[in-house]
Formats: sequence, structure tokens, C-alpha cells
Amino acid sequence: MSRLPLLFTILTLAAAPSPSDAVDREVSVRFKPGTSSASYSGTTQGYDMVSYTLDARAGQTLAIRFKGSLGSCIFSVQRPEGQGNLSDSGANPDPDLFTATLEDTGRYRVNVGLMRVTARRGLSCDYTIDFEITG
Repeated sequence: MSRLPLLFTILTLAAAPSPSDAVDREVSVRFKPGTSSASYSGTTQGYDMVSYTLDARAGQTLAIRFKGSLGSCIFSVQRPEGQGNLSDSGANPDPDLFTATLEDTGRYRVNVGLMRVTARRGLSCDYTIDFEITG
């Protein structure tokens, strides 16, 4: 019995992309002096995720406007120090807009990526995301 088919199967499975192979990028959101908003654009593909971090205080209002080239390109807002999601655009009535008065002071993380069914197909999404903090 030849070991070649078994070796081929092992090498094929090892080369297949998986969610753990995702390339994550982190971007610090910066506001120009005297402004309260910033705009970014980018591309995410497959299981890749882009994380935007920004510091905010309790009582401030955070608004995020998002536009992706695919409907399955989504974002989520995480509370400071990994205390769970504040919002998931895939579950919102308006998946392109998030507004909230913040309850916690700290560093918020906004993750942009694709829904799993689209990520699995290796598609890419071009997007723009606008951040505004007031109060």
C-alpha cells in the first residue's frame, strides 16, 4: 500500500486556510486637533479582521457610520477591556449606523470583517468607516 495518497491528504489539509490564519490589523483612531470625527477606508478579505481602537469617556456619545461593498461586511463595537460587545452591526436594524452614549471610560475596539459564510468563500469587501465622539 502506498503512503503517497495519505501524504497528499495531510499536505492538502495543512495548506487549507482556516479562521486561525486570519490576518488582523490594528488601527488607532486619531482625531485631528480641534475635530471630533475621523474617517478611514480599507479592505478586508476572507477571515481577515481590521480592529480600530479609540479612547472615550463615560457620558460621551460615539457615532459610527459604515459602508461596505458587500452586505455581509460588518462591524462590532467592543467595550473596554474585553467586557463584551456593545453592538454587532449584523444584528442591528440599521447595520450601517451605530450611536450610543457610552457607559464606560476606556479603549473601545471596533472590529470590521466579513460574516462567516462570505469569509469562507474568500471574498473581499471595500469599506469606509467614520467615527465621531461628542460630549
